[in-house]
Amino acid sequence: MEGHVESALLYNEKAIQLDEERPAYHLMFVQALIRMNRIGEAKQYLHETIGICDRYPHEMAKALMMLGDLYRTSRPADYELALDCHTKAIALATTLFNHSNPTIRLTAKDVLFESHLATAKAIAWGRFDNKEEMIKKWIDRARVLARDPELMAAPRYSREYSFNIAATTLTTLVALPGKLNIDLYIDDVIKEGNHLIDRTTDPILRTKYHWDTGIALYDAVQIFQLRGQYSSALKYGQEAAKYMEIGISGRSNDTDSYLLGRLYFRLGMIHAEGNGNHRAAIEWFDLARPIFEKLLPKIDAEALGIFGETLVSMGVSYWETDQREAAVRLTERGLLQIERGVRANVVETSKLWAPYSNLAKMYHELGDREQAAKYSQFAESVNPERGRIR
Repeated sequence: MEGHVESALLYNEKAIQLDEERPAYHLMFVQALIRMNRIGEAKQYLHETIGICDRYPHEMAKALMMLGDLYRTSRPADYELALDCHTKAIALATTLFNHSNPTIRLTAKDVLFESHLATAKAIAWGRFDNKEEMIKKWIDRARVLARDPELMAAPRYSREYSFNIAATTLTTLVALPGKLNIDLYIDDVIKEGNHLIDRTTDPILRTKYHWDTGIALYDAVQIFQLRGQYSSALKYGQEAAKYMEIGISGRSNDTDSYLLGRLYFRLGMIHAEGNGNHRAAIEWFDLARPIFEKLLPKIDAEALGIFGETLVSMGVSYWETDQREAAVRLTERGLLQIERGVRANVVETSKLWAPYSNLAKMYHELGDREQAAKYSQFAESVNPERGRIR
């Protein structure tokens, strides 16, 4: 379904028309909506689907788990609601753990495992007490569930579970980077990810496993960057890019394109800010620019600030490497997004200071006094502090 989302949506619509009382068809329909980034519709549809699951408790547990994931990953995230959904999914799936029907039993065990990991992620990013202790408890419980003999007898389950435990640990450590040695988790992600890639004959699954492995390594990049370990961040960032570039071929939504662009941008910023190497930075920015430029007309108001600041930051490296036209164009484009965000009351006015100041200095060095004076006045109006291009 990953590579043919629109077809999957149509297929599931027809299946629902034939038997609208089967929750499984509705849940597959929701998965297609999610892949198309139609998150609001997916949430609403899941709520409606839960209402027809009375005769299918294992499907209700799965629907609750999926709804929790949507609350956790959508913007703005609601980690308390996510936790509530996962708690309900776990409670319901626990009652089905020893069910006589193997389909119901396996679905329940799968929901239990995934909901435990999802609970750890929600705790990591939400406002909860004793985070590190609670995260460890939920991941340890998932590890016990993964050793269930029935699940271990299914190679895909057992391998995916080992991968997911390592990947989830890395995800939680992005929120709480600490000092824990993550080499073991990275090794597990690469080993189990490659095993899943090599053993499947399904091209859609293969691209999914490439993508998932790349995303897990992207988390490792962020952890190393937060710790100031730039050489390790760059090493695994290059690996993450290789996996994600293969995986993106099976994905069609803008969110995934954005994630790949953000990886390129992050690697460029590590070179620029971490190592002071702007020439190395623009090699990555050259990959990120076309992705961001394609997405600009589609971005939500809430993303205007981060998009704008991203373009402004890239502009600095192009300026420092004497690509002045590109630097000015990127900075002006970034400024435009930030101004839109300010007008929409989703970006603070102070965020205008950096692009205004940068453009004032750029135009000054280009000899355009009128433009330089204009942007200097703008910068003064939002923040009297002056400084170099940053």
